[in-house]
Parts: sequence; structure tokens; C-alpha cells
Amino acid sequence: MDYHVSRILPHTVRQIWTVLEDVEHFARKDPFHHDFAYIGPRGSGVGTTFRMTHTYFPILPFVADEVICTIVQSEPERVQALLERNQISYRTHLQRFALTPQGSATVVEYTIHYKGIPALFFPISQWVRWQVKRRMRSKLSELARECDAQRAAVQDPVEISELAATGRELWSVRAQGQHLPIPFQQHGDRFPKALGCLRE
Repeated sequence: MDYHVSRILPHTVRQIWTVLEDVEHFARKDPFHHDFAYIGPRGSGVGTTFRMTHTYFPILPFVADEVICTIVQSEPERVQALLERNQISYRTHLQRFALTPQGSATVVEYTIHYKGIPALFFPISQWVRWQVKRRMRSKLSELARECDAQRAAVQDPVEISELAATGRELWSVRAQGQHLPIPFQQHGDRFPKALGCLRE
């Protein structure tokens, strides 16, 4: 059984991939997954393995499992796929993100594939589908927020070396071994933030 959602995010594939390749995103702000821990070396490519606790509320409100997860496909800025293995076979599933550039934005297709769903779920299959896809859409919203936060955190890579006495006149920056004066551009009433401490 496949569940599929897609969304256009106003971010480049590179920005989105930067978030996805930190595999801890699978448990970050996720009501179904908790207690992330690597098994073996930290990484992000094929073979990266980790464990999580998986809960199923509200579909199975009193059930929780430890799952073993492995990255089984990783094509930078294109595809990431995760196999989530459970001791109960029908709960094992594959999560897959596919990225397609669309101008300065990206189409993100998110698919979850289950095998062997028990017949007892068929009477409520539409409700289960609605719950799963609701969570998947929420995951794409989380991905968008993380990209927003990442973009907001990016600062001019120029190293700031001196602030003029008034604090609002000149900055001196180090570029190619030389100090070049540039005018200070005020952003509201805030000073631009440096990547480190101000240096003499």
C-alpha cells in the first residue's frame, strides 16, 4: 500500500537536501518517532543505520516499537529513501523523498510504502490513509520550516574585523588579506550579526 503527497517548496534542491541529509530529521519534531540513536558511524549516505522508537497514535494508540532504519538510496539533491524495519513485518515500510527543481523552487514528492497490511485494517483504511497523509503533509511543512530557518541563519561569509566608533558609519572587512572599507547598511534598528566575535 502506497501513500503519496507532494508540495512545491520555495527553496532550491540544494537547500532542501542539506536538511534531508541530516538523517536526524526523521525523528525531529515528529509525533511518531522519538529517541533517535545511530547504530555505528554517523553519516547520511547509503548504509547509514540508526534506531528510533515508533508510536502509532491515533491509529494504534497504545502501541510502540523500536525500529531499525537504514538509508537504502541516496542520490544527492535528487532522492533519499529510508527502510524502516519492524519486528512485526507488516509495520516495516519504506519512506522516500524525491526532489525535482522547478525554477528557484523544488517539487518534493514524499512516498511511504507498506507491504502486507492486515485485512483487519481494510474497514478503516480510508481513515488510516487520511491520518497517514495528514502526518506526511505535516512532515513537508516541517521540512519547509527547517529550510526557512537555515536560510535565515546564513550570514554574509565576509569576516567582520572592526566596527567604527559610532557603530553606524563604517565597517572594516578582511577580503583577500586587505581591509576594505564598506558603508554600514542598517537593517531596522539592528546591527548585522557577525559569524564570530568582533576582532581587532
